[in-house]
Parts: sequence; C-alpha cells; structure tokens
Amino acid sequence: MDQHEIEHEILIHLPFGVAVIDLQGNFQFRNDVFIDSIQLSGTELLGRFQEIRSESFIYDEPQGHRQLTLESRRDGDVYYVFVSQQPAKVAALDKLANFLAAQAVTGEKATLTDIAGVISDATQWPIVGVSRYDQECPHRQATFMVFWSDGNVGSDFSYDLKGTPCEKIATDGQAVVFRNTSKLFPDDAHLQQENIQDYIGIPYRDASGEQVGHIFLANREASDNVDVATDVLNLAASYIGAQLELHENIEHLKQAKDLSRRDVLTGLLNRRAFEQDLSYLRSEMLQSLEVLFGIIDLDGFKGINDRLGHQQGDLLLKRFSFHLSHHFRSNDNVYRIGGDEFAIIMQGCNMRFFKVLQQRVQDSICSVQEEGFKDIDASLGCCGLWEVQGDTEAMIKLADERMYAEKRSFPKRN
Repeated sequence: MDQHEIEHEILIHLPFGVAVIDLQGNFQFRNDVFIDSIQLSGTELLGRFQEIRSESFIYDEPQGHRQLTLESRRDGDVYYVFVSQQPAKVAALDKLANFLAAQAVTGEKATLTDIAGVISDATQWPIVGVSRYDQECPHRQATFMVFWSDGNVGSDFSYDLKGTPCEKIATDGQAVVFRNTSKLFPDDAHLQQENIQDYIGIPYRDASGEQVGHIFLANREASDNVDVATDVLNLAASYIGAQLELHENIEHLKQAKDLSRRDVLTGLLNRRAFEQDLSYLRSEMLQSLEVLFGIIDLDGFKGINDRLGHQQGDLLLKRFSFHLSHHFRSNDNVYRIGGDEFAIIMQGCNMRFFKVLQQRVQDSICSVQEEGFKDIDASLGCCGLWEVQGDTEAMIKLADERMYAEKRSFPKRN
C-alpha cells in the first residue's frame, strides 16, 4: 500500500462526502457519500468555487431534500472538496483529515504524538491514548505508544488492562463509549485520580484484520460531542492501521533485502553485497579516496576440514566471522566472499589505519585460537584507495598480491 492508497483509505472511511480534484477538474478520488450526494462534475465544482471566489457554497440537492455545504481546500496540485450537513462534525473531522492527507501527499509520516495532538485539538477532549497489546497476553497487558494529557506526552510504558475500559475493547474487539466512567470502573486508579466522566475507545487492526491495539479519548467533563469525537477516533484508527500495514511491508522488504546480502553460514555480508558496495564506491570515489580495503585468507582451514570434518570447518568459519565483525567498527563492512576468503572495507581511513586493520584481524585470529583452533592463522593484504587514484579494480588486485606475498612468506601456515 503506497501513500496515495493510504490517503484514499483514510478518505473512504469519512462519514461525509469527500472528493479529490486536480487542477484540470478531473476527479482523482470520490467516496460513496460524495457520489450519492453531488451530481456536479469536477470542472463544474471548481467553476462554482472560482465564480463565487469563496472556499464554500451551499448546494441544493436536485431532489430538493437537503441543502449541503461544500468546502474546498487546495493542497499543491489538487483540491479537496468536503460535503456535510453537520458543521461541527465537519470542522473536527476536517482538521484531522487535512492533517493526515497532507502527510500522505508530502510523503511524510505523521508521528503518533502529532496525531494525538490534532485529535485532542479537534475534539477538545484533553486525554488521548494509543496502546498496543502485548503479543503474549493481548487481553491483559498493553503498552502506551503515546499518552497525551493536556499537552503533556508520555510513551513506552506498560499497564495492566484488568478493570479498565481498555479491557472491554481488547476483549470484545469493538468500539465502546462510557459515561460516568470513573464510577463504572472503581478499580482503575488513573480514572479515579483524573475523575474521568466520558471515555471512547476504538480498536485498530493490522492488514490481516487482527486487532493489535486501540486508541481512546477521555474527558474529565461530560461531553456534548461524543458522536463527533467517535467519528474522529474512527478516522484516526483507520489511519494508524494503514500506517501499521505500510510499516510492516517496508520492514519485510528491508529484511528481504538484507537477507539477500547476507552469507547464510556466517551472517556476514556476502559476495553479492561486496560487488554492490564496490559499485557504490566507484560512483562515490570522486568525493573521497579515504577507503581502506583488506582481503583475508584463512591459513590452515583445509587441514581442519580434512582432519576434523566439515562440521568443525563450518564452526571455525562461524567463530572467526563472529570475532571479525565484533573487532571492527559498526560502519566497517565485513564480507565472506569465498570459502575461507574474507574482505573488509573501511571508510574514512588513511595510511595509519593499515596497522589498525592488521591488529584487528590478528585479534580475531587469537580469539579463535583460544577457542581450540590453534593451527589457524590468516594472511592479509591491504590497499588504500588513495594508492591507486580511486581505481577499485586496481585496489583489489594490489591487496590480493600483498595477501599472497604474505602467504608465501609463511609457508608453514598452509
């Protein structure tokens, strides 16, 4: 689901008519309420607004049953047109809808704190909460992702649902409205402390339709706009659910992309990632030559495989990879590019980092030797991108030559 689909998902759930019209008068979107209410084309609508030079006008339904108020808001290359008979409800929903639609149009992600603030402002209810249920005990425990109270914000703290209005939502999976709430839930210490009169709670769901949390409003005074506040919460819940789906899809794509760049056995970056990162270096090399490259070949690995078997050989590769990745910086890239061949790319480095790279490789070898692989060593070849004037192929070739020169210097390692 992309940002435009999220925007349309939001607008579909509005209880009043809404349409999106481009500057040429073409409808980009209309919900069912709008289609049922308004018989004008997009061009005719824009013409009416331009003719009266106003952002709103009264529209008489052709059947003569109702007079409807049409309001327009321009946002970039489109107009949003809203239809309603209930000005108070439109004002509240309009405020939240415009805010959420603006986020979708610009590609920005509204934070839950932003949404809570707009909901509180639109409804004039002082307390807004967005909770997510604990996966292991969803009907008993929840965590506040945001808790808004008179402009003060808290988040990431857990609470027990038992004896609270929230428990009813979690258990039944339906919207609830409570009046005289503090009297109905005498065991809820927070309700008693705040003397909460009115409470509205609505669940939100993930892409599969499973209830994963809820959003609620609370008021210390008896409210005369419960229906308005309920519609605002419904809109917010649909947006949060859509954003949750988008976030999960993005995370899945990131995970899939990351897995495609990882060596299955060791968890290090693989040959594919190595080639991709070299291509990136080629595109960026004019900006900086401060790149140090190292290539490592494990000496004695074949002997481990021959004497102890492939299971021990795999264990050696895993343990060496573990120590190698932990001895380097988080922004250094460590790769397994062959059977017992590894590579390292360090950025922001100069000549003095040669010894740093050598020492970290040696520390990794010492670590696996201490774990029982006493006959293992490593041959290392290094080259700085500055040595070859930014030629990555020449950098790899020179590092490879230096690695084999070191291997020849210590024939007993092999």
